[in-house]
Amino acid sequence: MQRIFTIFLLCLNLFSLAGQTTIKKNGKEFFNGDDRHLRVYLNNNYDRLDPIEGIWIFTRIEYNTWGVEVSRTPNEITAAIVRDPDNLRRAFVEVNMSRAFCKDYQITYSIQTGGGSGYYPCEPEGCGVLSGQYHFDYQQKTLSRPAISLMGNQAVLVGIKTFPQGPPTRMLPEVGGATPTANGQVTKRQPHIITHPSGWEPHIDWDNQIFSSYVLSMADANPKNFPIAADYKGDPISVVGIVVNTPKVNSEIEIEVESTPYSKATRQTYNLEKRGTQYAIYPKVSWDYRALRCLTQAVPLDITFKVSINGKQPVIQTVTANLRAIDDCPLEGYDYRGEKIDLKFMASAYVNEGSPIIPALMSEIRKKGLVRDFVGLQAGEEVAIQQVYAFWKLLRDKGISYSSITNNGQKSRYVNSQRIRLLEDVIDQTQANCVDGTALFASCLSAIKIPPIMIFVPGHAFLGYSSKYIKGDDGKVQPNNYFLETTMLGGAVDERLPDFKELLKLERYSVIRESLRKKFYDGSQKSAQEIDYFICASMVGDKKVVEEITNNPEAVMAININEARQYLFVKPLFRCEGTTSVIPSREVNPANPKSIDIGKGKEEPKYGNDETPNQPKRTLIEKRLRKGTQDYDSLEFLTEAADTEKDVFRVQVENCAIFDANKKEYQQLAEFGKFYPEYFTQKDRYRVMLGDFTSRIAAHKAAKKAQSLGFENVAIVRYQKGNRYEHIYRDWKLLPD
Repeated sequence: MQRIFTIFLLCLNLFSLAGQTTIKKNGKEFFNGDDRHLRVYLNNNYDRLDPIEGIWIFTRIEYNTWGVEVSRTPNEITAAIVRDPDNLRRAFVEVNMSRAFCKDYQITYSIQTGGGSGYYPCEPEGCGVLSGQYHFDYQQKTLSRPAISLMGNQAVLVGIKTFPQGPPTRMLPEVGGATPTANGQVTKRQPHIITHPSGWEPHIDWDNQIFSSYVLSMADANPKNFPIAADYKGDPISVVGIVVNTPKVNSEIEIEVESTPYSKATRQTYNLEKRGTQYAIYPKVSWDYRALRCLTQAVPLDITFKVSINGKQPVIQTVTANLRAIDDCPLEGYDYRGEKIDLKFMASAYVNEGSPIIPALMSEIRKKGLVRDFVGLQAGEEVAIQQVYAFWKLLRDKGISYSSITNNGQKSRYVNSQRIRLLEDVIDQTQANCVDGTALFASCLSAIKIPPIMIFVPGHAFLGYSSKYIKGDDGKVQPNNYFLETTMLGGAVDERLPDFKELLKLERYSVIRESLRKKFYDGSQKSAQEIDYFICASMVGDKKVVEEITNNPEAVMAININEARQYLFVKPLFRCEGTTSVIPSREVNPANPKSIDIGKGKEEPKYGNDETPNQPKRTLIEKRLRKGTQDYDSLEFLTEAADTEKDVFRVQVENCAIFDANKKEYQQLAEFGKFYPEYFTQKDRYRVMLGDFTSRIAAHKAAKKAQSLGFENVAIVRYQKGNRYEHIYRDWKLLPD
């Protein structure tokens, strides 16, 4: 009782500018003051406030019956929550500051004292219509309570405090899978101030966090494409460097970075023109890319620098960095100047159109009879969407379902990141959050030349894709885009479809729906439901884009994968050999048998594209211990890639346990035609085929080029009606040029 009386006296004094906390007008209760009074009280009593006291902006989020977010209305309500010493039956009151159907400063809720769990019982007052309880999340610093949905959904209001504490360190709870979000995610960092007596200090960008995903995806980007400031020297893509104060004009500085388990030693010299200027210098680090690809969890990494300024005795300093795993994607951080760096484009690195998984998926689609030819946009909009549906149907059949797991276990005040599964992990684990699923579909569509787009809105991500190109009113050719809510991939259709029955009445997708039914409907109720469910997933994606662009256009981010490759120089990520199995078909593939050389029966040495650490360099021929076409048996004439009815010739480059379309040697052969990795179940191997060619002579040039690149056992193979017909021509060298 004494404590309540003390609080009463304290709060009465604090509200002296406003008189009583509340007053009555026409039977309604109002706060006795205005915005200024609220802010004075909150500002002057910062250290005495309850966690829920402040001015809050609430966002309405609605979910359907199985928990999938269906709508989000930002900034729907602004309200202040303050103590109420005038009425001891309640501890706090909610003061309206925005809603049109409720007058300004009207009391909308009375709120009881919360416990350590963060729950505050509340009852409607004035225009309040829903009782329940507020929940304050002490970690996220968000406040939420149930709300009413006119659509019969489950609804919640989620608030962030804007005064007096400012935005919390994180935004809204991650709904529908973690995503790259808007501003407010990281604490502003001050520029690096040098305190070491040597005049220089090590500096690792992004709060000493090194992301292997960033290093790998940006490894071969041309530094000339990245403008740098006058106080910046070295590699503009690197995050490992030093900051140094120059003692005189044209100072010469020699930097040696010692080797680590993930990088080789490097030594470089720079000239610093200005005296008394703080420079940031980032030497080119020679990373072991294969070791980074194999990194499945974060590890501490000591990086030692040896720096000599103007020929003086070198000074040695060591900094401990946190080397992040390959599935850890940076989204936002600060550079050496303390300036914010937007890294959300890095999500496009998890789109891997060259993954061997995709040809395997395409082969399964053909076997199921869903689609015979993948022609991208060449056959028109209806055929393009049919190909999208074929991937959707196959992935549903494989049991891939929604999973909200995104936590990478790594926290930093100055960098925001999240876990994004690689394609291999999504297929093996049959789980995907919204970003994972979007990257998976974008990979499949990009591989068949349907341009994909990754759409990011606050709290969510989904897929966009171009179905055709049309000429706009201005005469310019523009894509016609559709959208797909990938989190709807899993689940039972008959249970989920009724919640979307209203969407099916809309006319926008009627033509596409009819086209899909004509192509895929087999007379069963299940096939009709599957088609309708895909249409609903498309409509939900379409609806979200329209809502976000209308209500919060600045928060919508679209990443065109083709442009990310061309202008941002982001390359796809993939696992190193041996860290994950590539299983194209769960139905026919045995339980991970050993990879055996054809004919010799020996276990295959698994060399990657990059040299193994601490091993002498091998020649290209020594790496090619995979045997391509020698010592044939009867199985060598069979194929599981029945993808052509024409009589064609292909060049068999090699066969191997794991196919990587990003190999430099493969890229050098790309000018001769498309690669066809054939997965052969009986031998658990990939045949790497190049083609198609109309004659053996036409294939001769490509075969000769392949041999010059170190592929020793190249052969020309004839195909007829999808089979390796009659002969495998090992004597192609006898053909005339």
